[in-house]
Formats: sequence, structure tokens, C-alpha cells
Amino acid sequence: MENKKMNIKQIFIILFLGIPLTLFSIEVSKDFEISYDYEVAPFLVAGNICIRDGYSLKIYNDAKTFKTIQFRKGEGPGEFRLVQKIYSRGKYRYIWDRLLFRLSVFTGDWKLDGMIKFPSLRRFAGFLGVVENRYIFRWGTIERSPARMQLTEHVGIVDEKQMKPLIDIPAGEWRKQEYLNYDRPIPMVVLTGNIIYYGTNREYRIDKIRITGSKTGHIQTIQRQVRPIKLTDDLKQLKYEVLSRVYQSPEPKEKYPSYVPPLVDIAADGELLVVVTNEIIHLKKAKVDVFKNGRYIGSIEIPLIYSQYFIFPFSWPYYFPTGTYLQGNRLYTFHYDEGEERYKIIRHTLNFLASGSKK
Repeated sequence: MENKKMNIKQIFIILFLGIPLTLFSIEVSKDFEISYDYEVAPFLVAGNICIRDGYSLKIYNDAKTFKTIQFRKGEGPGEFRLVQKIYSRGKYRYIWDRLLFRLSVFTGDWKLDGMIKFPSLRRFAGFLGVVENRYIFRWGTIERSPARMQLTEHVGIVDEKQMKPLIDIPAGEWRKQEYLNYDRPIPMVVLTGNIIYYGTNREYRIDKIRITGSKTGHIQTIQRQVRPIKLTDDLKQLKYEVLSRVYQSPEPKEKYPSYVPPLVDIAADGELLVVVTNEIIHLKKAKVDVFKNGRYIGSIEIPLIYSQYFIFPFSWPYYFPTGTYLQGNRLYTFHYDEGEERYKIIRHTLNFLASGSKK
């Protein structure tokens, strides 16, 4: 496999309670890459990369070989209209159809095991995963008044009869005539095991909670002080050029905001959290902060991820994945290569080395 070293950041961590100062480094290697021609972000299912191709699913393993699972368009068993989420837990695979409000459950070899309908859900709904045999979703509600429409996002337990919110996230004013609503906070939610990390793009603050039964317990809040990033003319032009290649009628540059919100995306696996920030380096790289057990341990640089061209990943959590995943010390990211005009999935390996240690 390719083992191309991309970046090494040296950082100091002072550990209290009598533990001495320790020097760490984060070594970032790109060890896996897949490229293709169409705009579809990947899913990560049981350690394999899954890419939708119409109504088929291409599943890639570490050797870059893939097999195709063929589905059909429709509403019957094994048929789908709009796949929003593919998720794995234990020996089962789950496919959420956002238009049918239906969860299809498959065995590990992709044989249909059952289907569950969620008639209580409405338009703004996305499947997150399963905790203790309970189904966790995110959904939005709009409170209408003569003057405005206020959006709140909820994260909670949903079954065939009811919806039980566990978290309420204010998501600002909803304005139909302005599709992107740049000034509205965009919630970001990640489920890993029975832990949820959540926040919005407007503030560098991520709350971490644990789900136990039908209750939640707050574990910690992860915060950093960051300065606003001005959206320069060069950056506006870069975004516009990329979106012009992807869409026939991209959003005009005059509607872009003056400043970029602090956060772009988050991903987590257990106690390890990565945060894609608004900092874009030399119009080519994104700055990613890394946390372990809630403690900041350093930052790395990776190529610009695809959602950065959109200022923030607006509707993707409800329709498609953003393509950012963390599994163990492997970070998966979704990109658009301007030169090749192709989409790419890159897997980066993060190695945390104490000072003086040898590989």
C-alpha cells in the first residue's frame, strides 16, 4: 500500500495529577484512496467503504477490490427510493430510506432480515444508529409564527408509535427563499457506540453525552477559542469554480457570507474525536483538530474536504453523508480533485507517538 507521509505536528501536553510533561507527535499517512466520477459521498460499513451507484451498492475492502450488491427501485422488500444512511452494528446492516421512512435490516451477507416503518417521522429525519436495541434518529421541527419560522433539531429514540427527544438543538430561522441560509446554525451530530457528540457550525463547542436506556447523561463539553475566518476573494473564487464544475447554476458569489463559521464537520470513534475547522491553508488544505478523552492533543492538515466548498454541509445530514468517518485511528474523508475532476475517498492513518519512541 502507498504510505505517503503528509504532515507531522509536534505538540506538548501537560498532564496533571503528578504525571510529568510528555512530548507527543501525530504522524499522518495516506494509505488508501478510491476515485470515481459521480457526486456521491461514501458510507463506512463494518470497516468497508460503500458507495451508492444508482440502485446498486459497491463495497470496497482494504485491497480496493469490490463486490456489487444490486437493489431495485420501488417500495417492496429489498427495494428503495432514496437511501440516506447505511449503518452496521454487530452482525446486522441497516439501510434507511428517507422517502419511505423505512429501515431495512440485513444480515452480514446482505440477506434481507426484516423491515421497520416509522410513520411518526416527517420530512426532516435522518437515521443515526442503534443503541441498546433502540433506534436513534435526528429530526427537525419548525415553529411557525406570523413573523418567522424557527427550526429546532431533535435527537432521540423513535419507534413505530412515538418519538422521544433526548437532545434539542436550536437551529435558527428557516427561510424558504434562501436555500442555504448561511447565517443559520447547522447542527452536527455523531453517534458512536452509546455516545453522542453534537454541536453546530456556529460555535467551537461540542457536547458529549451518553445514552443509557431512555435517558442521557452529560459527560463533558469540548471547547476552543477560535478567531473568525474571513472569506477572501480568492477563497470565494475557488469555491465558485468547483461548484460551477459540479452544478449548472451554482450559488452566486455575491450571496456568500463575509466570514466562515468555525466548524465544518466532526467524526468520532469512542473517545477519539476529530473536528474539521474553518481554517483553509493556502487554498489547498484543511486544518483538523484531534481530541482524545475530551483533551486536545494536536492538529493535522489534510486536503480540502468536499463539504468545505459549500461553506458548511447544509442538507447532507438528512439526504447524504458528508463522507467524514473515524474508525480507530483511521480517518476517512471525501474530496473533489479539481485537476482530475473526480471525487475521491482518502483514508488517513493517525499514529500517536511519544517522544523518543520508534516505529
